[in-house]
Parts: sequence; structure tokens; C-alpha cells
Amino acid sequence: MEIALPIGLSAARLEPPPRRQKREMAPVDPPTGVIIGRGVVHIQRRGRAASTESHRGLVQAEPLGHGRSMGQIIAVVPASGGVGATSLGAAIAVRSAAAARSAVAVDLDPWSGGLDVTFGIEREPGWRWDGLSEASGVVDGERLAARLPSVLDVPVLAMPTAGGGSAELQLDPGPWVERVPGVIAGLAEAHAVTVLDACRDERVLGVVAAHADAVVVVAGTRAGELAAAATLVPVLQTLGADPWIVLRGRGAGEFEDVVIDELDVDVVGVLGEDSKLAGDVAEGIPPGHRGRGPLVTLADRVLLRLVALGGELGRSA
Repeated sequence: MEIALPIGLSAARLEPPPRRQKREMAPVDPPTGVIIGRGVVHIQRRGRAASTESHRGLVQAEPLGHGRSMGQIIAVVPASGGVGATSLGAAIAVRSAAAARSAVAVDLDPWSGGLDVTFGIEREPGWRWDGLSEASGVVDGERLAARLPSVLDVPVLAMPTAGGGSAELQLDPGPWVERVPGVIAGLAEAHAVTVLDACRDERVLGVVAAHADAVVVVAGTRAGELAAAATLVPVLQTLGADPWIVLRGRGAGEFEDVVIDELDVDVVGVLGEDSKLAGDVAEGIPPGHRGRGPLVTLADRVLLRLVALGGELGRSA
């Protein structure tokens, strides 16, 4: 299956880390004159056999942010349920990897996280968050990623599968939240883009605001959904984030100016109905793999903006 790489993401602009093998791409000239890379991508899920190695072998001693060179971190947060935030985050990771920009996806929702289901790897072996139950400090992100289930070159750190400890996380997420920054930092050292699929819990939002380069809030267009966005955005701003908004739903474009004026935020895109998305997820096909469609267009736009942001700020910690 052929997948078109994001417009404007040339090989020169998206040079991957040296330790990652670069995908071969043949440039073509589309009618717009912008170079697009194309590569053939086959959906191969790579499960990891359970390792007897202790999680302690993944821990580094240096403090967080101590002279580290890190990739970019982007978080996607739903303003309310059912707006497709997880699908957008997955598509951003898939599109980044397709452009030879290494990516990893991380589930930050211990209550209703289903990132592995969205990627179609819920039955694949490999480490989940419960495998890091006693980790402390910054983990070795490259070694951790090698133990995660993976699809389309995207390792996924998901919540535990049924019976694997998710109940403990739900009842007492405090210790888990304390481990999250070190895990994120380690993975960001090893990948160009780290995508966080976050929930609205304020403890999680605090971690997201402190460590993400960009925070995308996905909001629906019904009255209650817009009200939820109006509640969430100030919380993120108080925590120090400058959130971007994606509007999802019927007539989303009609609300763009209103949201910009009322919430004082940037609307980075709108997403209408994607008729194939639900069917793909039901079949275990990750969002973004087709290389076309409204979700892919939006994911590419967000990814390009993230790349531009990285050029402005730099990523040396």
C-alpha cells in the first residue's frame, strides 16, 4: 500500500536521528511545485516477547533535562469524549514515521486509554505501563522502545491490557504520574516526535503542560462540547501551555472565528466526518496509514506546524 508523505516534509528538513535507518524516498514534483516524498508502507505489527530483564536496566542516572538533546513532544487532549483525539494523535505519529521522522506514541489515560486498540495492537505482546511500575528517573528510551509493540514503525506505550494492572492505575494514578516525566524524556531522546494521548485529569495536564512543545485540544462543535473546550483551555493556560485547537464535527469551519475570539487560541485545523476512519479502527488499521483523507490532511498540517515550532525554539534541553 502506498502512502504519500506530508507536503513540505522533504528529507533535508526531516533528517532522522543517526541511529534510525532512513526510509528510502523518491521525490516527485506535484502540480503545486512542492516536493513530496513517496514510499511504500506495509502494515506490519511487531509484538515484543516479554523480557525477563528488570525495568531497572532502563533507568539512567542523569536528572531530567540535564544537557539532553531531545526530539519534539506533542500532546493531544480531548475537550470532551468521543471527539477523535486518540485517532488524531495516532495519525500524527504514523505520518511522522512515514516521513522518516522517528515517532513513538504514549497513552496517558489510565481510566479509558485505548491507544493500543486504535493502533490495532492490543493483542500484541510487549511492555505496557505496568512493566515500568518501579521505574524512576529518566529511562533509556531506545531500549524501552525496542520492547514495546509496534506498527508502521511506531512503538506504542499503552495502558495494561485486561487483567494487567489497569485497575491499580485507576484507583491510585499518583505514583504513575510521578514516573511519566522520566519516561517521556527518555523516549523523546530516542525519537524525533513523541505523541502523548492525554486525558483531562489535572495531574496529567500538569505533566503535559510542563514537558510538551505543543498541546492540541480537540473540541466538538455541539454546545456542550464547545463549553467543555472553554473550560479546558484556561486550565491549560494556567498551567503554562499555549494550546492549539482542532475543531471536529459538522460545520466545524463555521465556529473557527468564534473560538479564536472567545478563547484567544489558534485554531490549527478543522476535521469533518471521515467515513473510512471508524471502519479502519474496527479492522485494526491505524489512522493515517492510507496517506489521504481529511484526518491525514489535518495530521500533516499539525506535524508541519510542530516542525516549524521546533525550528524556532530549538530542542537542546
